[in-house]
Amino acid sequence: MVGQNENESFDLFLNEIRNDNPRFQYELDVTVSIFLNEEQGYDPAKLTRWLRKQRNRYKKSTDHYLKLSTDNSYSAQIKENTHKAKSYEILIELHEHEKLIPLIHYRRKLTNGKYPKSEIPYVSKPNIDRDNEFYKNGILDLLEIALAFTSPVSAARYIINKVKDNN
Repeated sequence: MVGQNENESFDLFLNEIRNDNPRFQYELDVTVSIFLNEEQGYDPAKLTRWLRKQRNRYKKSTDHYLKLSTDNSYSAQIKENTHKAKSYEILIELHEHEKLIPLIHYRRKLTNGKYPKSEIPYVSKPNIDRDNEFYKNGILDLLEIALAFTSPVSAARYIINKVKDNN
């Protein structure tokens, strides 16, 4: 029963943070995948160093974008890096209060220790083979078409073959 209440409190905690910082759960899952590797074991000093390094990295990156930004051209990067830096601030604070390790164990149970399972607020790039009906056979069709139109005779053969295949 204690485990169930603890899981519910972790869920509530993550839901509250997710509203303010959509990157937190993803960064937590990165931490889980790096520091709870069964062969490696757990090293609290190494975890502290890594968390601080990540936080500083994103703070510097945010500062860099702020210096470059004159017309809000880097606002998305600034916002994302600010969320990442804030995520690591929260993780450091949890670690200092000895609350991070139980949260890591909880996330590890949910993710099986695999690289981040959290939903990432990014749009995936299209896959030509999957998303474009004309190129569903991939690069081989493109090469065939390119070679077919290198001469008028090859082009005529290609078109005749395609017409025959469709009938």
